[in-house]
Amino acid sequence: MRPLILLFIIPSAELARLAPQPSDYLSPPEGDTWSPKQPPRPSTRKYSQYIITAFNWTINRTKFYAWNDFNITINMEEDDLGIKCKFDRTPVAIRLIPADRAESCSYYGGLVAYCPDFNSYILAYADSHGPGDYVLTSFSDGTLEGLHSTSGGFCDEGFQVPIKIISVPRDHAKFSNEKPIIQFHPRPKQKHRPSSVFTASMLISILVSLITVVIK
Repeated sequence: MRPLILLFIIPSAELARLAPQPSDYLSPPEGDTWSPKQPPRPSTRKYSQYIITAFNWTINRTKFYAWNDFNITINMEEDDLGIKCKFDRTPVAIRLIPADRAESCSYYGGLVAYCPDFNSYILAYADSHGPGDYVLTSFSDGTLEGLHSTSGGFCDEGFQVPIKIISVPRDHAKFSNEKPIIQFHPRPKQKHRPSSVFTASMLISILVSLITVVIK
């Protein structure tokens, strides 16, 4: 069963609203409350519109694998990755790290998002990372202290998503519409299988018919 993938074309005004401002960035707070402050956006971007591939972050392992595509390629000339925190209130620092550091689950840097942030897709700014093979993961362990971790955490538990960033000349025809365009990639249709309730109903009907015949 293939996961549902959402693609958005975001105009410049909407992109500015989604993007965190440099002044918003603060170190994760120490204490009982959590107020997410996202890393700053790059100072400039080459284009005003990008196609956003949505990735749903959750620490629920089953949903993590059910909701997402694990074969993600981002063309830095026209695409970006939008990370959405799904339902969890667990504080997590999400990082985009070089693929060769995924096995050791250890890397200083690559911070792209803090969860929870339920109001928008957090952009990873693929064009600022450059072409290459990466892994989206987290070294957090669910605690506020874990937000500062540079190894282990959810990465060690298998929360890793390969991300390939490429550089291919931009197809400007994709961006002719000024309004956001949403494209749905539905899961493939499955052959109908009768539910257990339906099957039980059939068996009951057959038994009633047999009993009626015997009584007669």
